[in-house]
Amino acid sequence: MKNKNGFSLVEILTVVTIIAVLLILLIPLLGKSYKSAVNSLKDIDKKSLIDGTKLYVNNLVNNGYNIVSTKSYDSSCNIVSSNEENKLASYLTSNGEVSGYKFVEYAANNDLYVTAEYLVNNGYFDNGCIYDASNDSCEKSKKCKVDKTCTMIVHFEHEEVNQNPSCTGATCEKYYTLGNYTVSIQDESKCVIK
Repeated sequence: MKNKNGFSLVEILTVVTIIAVLLILLIPLLGKSYKSAVNSLKDIDKKSLIDGTKLYVNNLVNNGYNIVSTKSYDSSCNIVSSNEENKLASYLTSNGEVSGYKFVEYAANNDLYVTAEYLVNNGYFDNGCIYDASNDSCEKSKKCKVDKTCTMIVHFEHEEVNQNPSCTGATCEKYYTLGNYTVSIQDESKCVIK
């Protein structure tokens, strides 16, 4: 008898069947792992935005400074010059910027709305990315991946205190003290890296 080279049809069908069964068992597990990984990345993005917002709020409360930076690039997209400027942290209201005690008074009576664009432009989030990238290829490659309208809401616990503790009645001058605060994301779909 001649020597047979190759596999019989039964052997091939057996191997294909085993592979098919393994795939059927593994596909749902791989899908769950993928979803879990995507959700973990989204949570990391949101935590970074919230942490950046907390840094900004702490600077506001403690009269700290933002670090505003400008950069220029060479033809290979390496940073040629970088200029960082310290600017007193302030919050922009419809009536202009507030800082110091005016900020405390504002925050006691209003929630603060902080956008991802503001955090990026003031060095609190995704350092080095650019929202309004020009036609420059370097700037385009550093374009921010979180929607610039992604908004965090900051709510302060506060207390209204009489300036003079012995004063009673409605005519007493009062001041506000800020307590703990919470940061939440307004629309989570805008606040994940795309």
